Amino acid sequence: MPKPKTDIQLKTIEQNLNPLTNQAYELTVNSDTSLKEASTILVDAKKKLKLLTTDMKALIDPLKASIKAIQAKYATPQEALESIIDVLTKKVTDYQTFITNARLEAESAITERIKPGKGNFSLEKGLEKLEALDPVEKKIETDTGGMTFISHPMCEVEDITQVPIKFYLVDMVAIRADMKAGIRHPGIRYWTEQRPKNLRS
Repeated sequence: MPKPKTDIQLKTIEQNLNPLTNQAYELTVNSDTSLKEASTILVDAKKKLKLLTTDMKALIDPLKASIKAIQAKYATPQEALESIIDVLTKKVTDYQTFITNARLEAESAITERIKPGKGNFSLEKGLEKLEALDPVEKKIETDTGGMTFISHPMCEVEDITQVPIKFYLVDMVAIRADMKAGIRHPGIRYWTEQRPKNLRS
């Protein structure tokens, strides 16, 4: 059985890849002659890449259609289950966090009063009160399985003006859009490069 055209093209390109790679990496562009040589290799590499991309797309597109059909089949129940998981995860997280914090606050209130003086607790009385506090269960066992709660440190921005500058994320997409519109901003370096583009053959 003859090999598909895509396999033949891939094999041919693979066979020429090493010498092409060596030429590209070893070439120094410092004259009109070497510029032309580099352009020859560059155009050739771009044509080969286009061939590979076209062949790969021809093979992948039918698979994409199949994948989309499978995803569509499972989408509704999958999204419903993910929604259930998200809703219940938040509810149990909020509740467990609330009772854990309440327990810590109660412990703190008791331990702060374990000291001499009127209205305070002796060590024995304080320990007695600590032991009397309702325990916070970290593990839950059910008929369908079990889960455990793990302490997870969290953070969020409260005041952006106090956040160190190194954590700021610059929106380069917006900056480039402004640049194309002729708008320039301080703190940004602007320059022009001469980039190669294949001519239509």
